[in-house]
Amino acid sequence: MLCRATPRSTTIWRERSAKILAFLSHDAAQPSVAADGRREHRVFEVCADPPQNSTLGRANLPLHMITTIHLAAACLTLVVLTFAVGARLLYVRTMEMREKRVHPQAASTSIQMAAKLQNVQAADNFKNLFETPVLFYSLAAIAIASGYTPAWLAVGAWVYVGLRAAHSFIHCTYNRVMHRFAAFGLGFLLLVCLWVAFTVGLVSKSAAS
Repeated sequence: MLCRATPRSTTIWRERSAKILAFLSHDAAQPSVAADGRREHRVFEVCADPPQNSTLGRANLPLHMITTIHLAAACLTLVVLTFAVGARLLYVRTMEMREKRVHPQAASTSIQMAAKLQNVQAADNFKNLFETPVLFYSLAAIAIASGYTPAWLAVGAWVYVGLRAAHSFIHCTYNRVMHRFAAFGLGFLLLVCLWVAFTVGLVSKSAAS
């Protein structure tokens, strides 16, 4: 018994045959003229290039772009840390005022607040995050604006953010003074070294150009 070919199978067979013939022919990729006058290439699935992997595109970023992204990410991480300490401050302050039944107007000044409230660790740390970290934000902004973002600067930025996070954790929890001082001192020393090295590098780069 002979099998009758269906229209669908005939169409598939014709399409496959056309692709094979196009692949074997030498002019498979010769340009042709479209109806609107533009030149276009006939591209067939059998000889088409595989799609590019998106991860390879990210890996091919230039070094200064990668370091710039890391600098911005370190700044954003420090901003998130500031928000977290601020939320901690709001929670602790509200709970203590409720527990001691302190009216908000009775703690309108820093002197009145110091006399009535004792849990001020989060408040003190929140203030600290607007002191020396401002110099860190300034350094990152100048580096990005000038286009001078060496790899060591990105590494130093992340180390500084880690030390600030450790300082905030210690300050807002068990508050051991020497531990807190060690985290602050190392962070401050690192920030000074980053500023000095960046200044020297930027001046040298400007003089060389």
